[in-house]
Amino acid sequence: MVTFKECDLLSVATYVQGSEKVPSFILNTRNRPIRNGFYSIYAFQYPDGSKYAVQLPTYMPHESEEERSAISTTIDEEIKTLELLINVKFPWSPRPVTYSSNFDNVLKFPFMILSLTHGDHLQWNDQVPADLKVREKVMMQLAHIMIDLATVTEQMGIFQSRPWNYHSTDRFVDTGMTCERFLLDIVDKKTLAVIREDMAGVNIVECLQLRKLVREAFLIPNEVYSHPGECLEGCTHMRNNERCMKNVNRLCTKSSTSISHENLTADNIMIDTDYNIQGLINWSFAKRLPMRLALRLPLLLSIESHKLEDTADDMPNLISRYLVPSQKMQQDREAYAFHLTRELIQKIPPSTITGSTIAECAPLACEVYDVDWKHLIFMASYSTRTHWWMARRKWLLDGTFAHLSGKLLDQEKGWDHDVPLEVYRFAERNISEHGTAVRKKFALKNFRRSKAGQALQWEYVFRWLYGHFREKVAVVEGEK
Repeated sequence: MVTFKECDLLSVATYVQGSEKVPSFILNTRNRPIRNGFYSIYAFQYPDGSKYAVQLPTYMPHESEEERSAISTTIDEEIKTLELLINVKFPWSPRPVTYSSNFDNVLKFPFMILSLTHGDHLQWNDQVPADLKVREKVMMQLAHIMIDLATVTEQMGIFQSRPWNYHSTDRFVDTGMTCERFLLDIVDKKTLAVIREDMAGVNIVECLQLRKLVREAFLIPNEVYSHPGECLEGCTHMRNNERCMKNVNRLCTKSSTSISHENLTADNIMIDTDYNIQGLINWSFAKRLPMRLALRLPLLLSIESHKLEDTADDMPNLISRYLVPSQKMQQDREAYAFHLTRELIQKIPPSTITGSTIAECAPLACEVYDVDWKHLIFMASYSTRTHWWMARRKWLLDGTFAHLSGKLLDQEKGWDHDVPLEVYRFAERNISEHGTAVRKKFALKNFRRSKAGQALQWEYVFRWLYGHFREKVAVVEGEK
């Protein structure tokens, strides 16, 4: 673990109020810094009573140049998020004071100085807190904060998103895209990285299977469908077609976006002795997402899927462990859903609620059907480890409904048809827009040499996949 001299830490702390005022360590962090996520936190207080925290990402790998660059990006992005939240007057996040995202400073390590959020970390499980009224009080406050965050950070138009792990650069994204298209964009980038052999641990067939599961999880028809009703074919995650048809037309509309904390566990919720929420900390995973994804259940109300274990359990045990919430968690979710709906009614004027994206997406945040399976599919899109784990657990394809009904779908059944069909959809979505003229102008072998030529990378992927599954794709195209 990285250690720092006391004098250097105090020297950095004086950036807040100047060298004439010397702060002192509090909360015993002088000898034992608080660990939160991959941060080490040193808390200090000035004579006037103001309290601040020096946060250092000491638990992130930092040996190679690439790892150091990743740390700098993480610090820069979190500061941008916190500054945005201050600008829109969101009161539940810490206030950034100063920071250094490089290793050229007194500590020789990147750091942030933030206002210290008062209180203690929330303790939350099926046994604590035991009082049901206290649990509902926390759910009520959390619903209020989530609607407030979605409201003050809602945005339409174009925004620049942070890079992800697939060797890509910052990208501009249409905030009006649906959540399905947003996730398919990420999966397709992952597929391209696998084709180029830039990513280990996953294969192309798994990427194509994940494309199919993303569309099933979020119940929106792919662009290749001629009308919304076609998405009903093969959809294993609906109780009946009537319910699907009620949702499809609403979900096919474009969505606004908002900031999502994305790591809202009990450790990142600060409370006082009466369980009043004082603030949310650790915004390092925050990102801008389509509204429906941003309003998902917080991790506090999710099964601990981030602690996936590499066990050899059979499918019923896996489903029971990762997809079926406890009775107490289900009660907490219902309380959260109730208060989220009430906050929505109070926050959005009746005259504008019909056209409000938040009003349309909030009920989806309250849905309980396969919500944990959908969360795992979402995480598999972003996380290579979750992708690997899910693919080797047959994607837990039938989810909660399979467990309750006692029916387990044979994972291999249907994939022979689904994989080449996804090749077709993948190609349709990613290369059709570039046109014949572009393909004639730039030779395929030179597509990496110019920005315009980068468009042809999708043709390269398509040709590779088409050759790999040539016979099956020909059958699918013949059917169409």
